[in-house]
Amino acid sequence: MAARLGRQELLNRRPAPTLSFVIDEAALRRPIGGTTVWREQLLRLRTFREMRHVSVQVMPLWRERHGGLNGPLVLLETADRHHVAYVEGQSGSFLVTDREEVSALMQRYGTLRAQALNPEESVSFIDEVLGDS
Repeated sequence: MAARLGRQELLNRRPAPTLSFVIDEAALRRPIGGTTVWREQLLRLRTFREMRHVSVQVMPLWRERHGGLNGPLVLLETADRHHVAYVEGQSGSFLVTDREEVSALMQRYGTLRAQALNPEESVSFIDEVLGDS
């Protein structure tokens, strides 16, 4: 719980970090934690539209192929402007520091963002999911 709360503090840190997320539609439709918790999570996602440094995009299920099918990844820029990636899978996770590999993952994330709904469409989508519940 402490780790999750610590991550929330990142949203209000100054200077504000630029944060960008692409979330698969299936993750938004699955009521993990029960309906009440799920609705609260969706409502929280909607609040990010008011934060200029946060972008949330939804990858719709109708998109048969996209750049994120190999699994989740986290791209980070260090204080000294080096880029690294963190990749997770069921059998483990690892930090990617090789410049060429990180560059390829950054390009893949750019493709993923282009394939997802834009931020405004994503908020409308979340509103629709909330309306259906």
